Amino acid sequence: MHRLNLWRTCLVTVLFSLGVVLLSALAGGVLQGWPGIVVAVVAGAGAGYFLWRTLVLPAREAERETAVLTTRLARSQAEVANQARTAVALRQQTEHLRSLFDLASDIIYVLDMEGTVVFVNQAVEEIMGYRPEDVLGKHFLVFTGGIDEETLWDQLNQGGISRYEFTFENHQGQHIILELNGHFMIEGDQPVAILGIVRDISKRKREQTELRLAKEAAEKAAEARTVFLANMGHELRTPLSVIIGYADIMGQDALSSGQDEYWVLAQKIKQAAQQLRTIVNDVLEITEIETGQVSFLLETFDITAVIKRVVNSNRTAVEANDNELLILVPPDIGFMFADQDKVQRALENLLNNAAKFTHNGSITLSVTRSTGGGQEPEWIVFQVADTGIGIAPEQHEKIFHAFEQVDKSFTRGYGGTGLGLAINQYICRAMGGKISFTSEAGHGSTFTMRLPAKVTAVDSMYVRA
Repeated sequence: MHRLNLWRTCLVTVLFSLGVVLLSALAGGVLQGWPGIVVAVVAGAGAGYFLWRTLVLPAREAERETAVLTTRLARSQAEVANQARTAVALRQQTEHLRSLFDLASDIIYVLDMEGTVVFVNQAVEEIMGYRPEDVLGKHFLVFTGGIDEETLWDQLNQGGISRYEFTFENHQGQHIILELNGHFMIEGDQPVAILGIVRDISKRKREQTELRLAKEAAEKAAEARTVFLANMGHELRTPLSVIIGYADIMGQDALSSGQDEYWVLAQKIKQAAQQLRTIVNDVLEITEIETGQVSFLLETFDITAVIKRVVNSNRTAVEANDNELLILVPPDIGFMFADQDKVQRALENLLNNAAKFTHNGSITLSVTRSTGGGQEPEWIVFQVADTGIGIAPEQHEKIFHAFEQVDKSFTRGYGGTGLGLAINQYICRAMGGKISFTSEAGHGSTFTMRLPAKVTAVDSMYVRA
């Protein structure tokens, strides 16, 4: 394109020179020869090159520079517009962030690496009583007083300040407790500032103190209740034992003298006293469990003898509802090593429950020995089955919870405290065993206690040689 423009310019000037020669020949009547024409062509070409160098080329260079400058100007204008839009967006974003920071209830701060405050939100005035403009540009220790600066720097260098607490006297003269958190702001792998939050935790501390005091008061009240229940239980046990004993004597005398009606009355007195003694024992035992004061005495005892005592102590309750009691104990059931009183207590609870919730039915108490193969331990399996009211499926999950009963509507009709099964579960677990049951509403229940034939001594267990 550059050469084409040069040739075009030269061609124009050559044609112009030839035109001048032709006009001169026409005017003089004499036609120039070939030398004159060659001179005209050369002169025209030289004049064309001169015009191209002095006029055309500078004009085109100026035009090109103008186009470049125009492009650069347009690009600069676009960049300036983009920068302006970015600046507006950043300003709006900054204003939004500042608005959010000012709405925060906690103090949000930024310090430089010297500890000078470079940003703080409006919460500093609400919490500490300083206006933001009074804080900016000053070292943070001027306002925080008793803070250990060395400790804060150590925490920052170890990953950040976390829940550093200090006391501060606010503008109202009140001592408040503040919690300080913070960490480094990193740019290019180097810390450039410190960003953090200061929170007023005075209310939380007061609530924690109130909760602690309430807990201590509740513990003292529970301890007083435990002592009261223990004293009450011991005071009730002695007269109840006397009543049961005298009821037995009265019943025997009535039978020997043929006064059946008095024997019936004696049995009712005995049954009522036994029920009351069971309630007292339940309350005392669950109290000992809750306070961790239960102890076990491990000894070797005859299982059959324990079964006989359980049957004798609950026979009145079983017969009161016209139930039939069936005992299934193998003659060679032998001995076990456990807490004899606790095993008897658990069996009495199961037999008493079966008698209470069964009318005109049958109750079966059975004992078996499960021998493990090889080094497996032996187990004694106690089972109490009845044909009573059973337990609804929705009650199964809470049947072993303290103070829970089969159904609240049965409370008046069947009585009891709902503690027996909770006590049984604790006894079984403490001696390394477990208790389970199967039941269907209206078709009776079967409770199974599985205990080791030889209980291993643990804490709060004593062994009788």
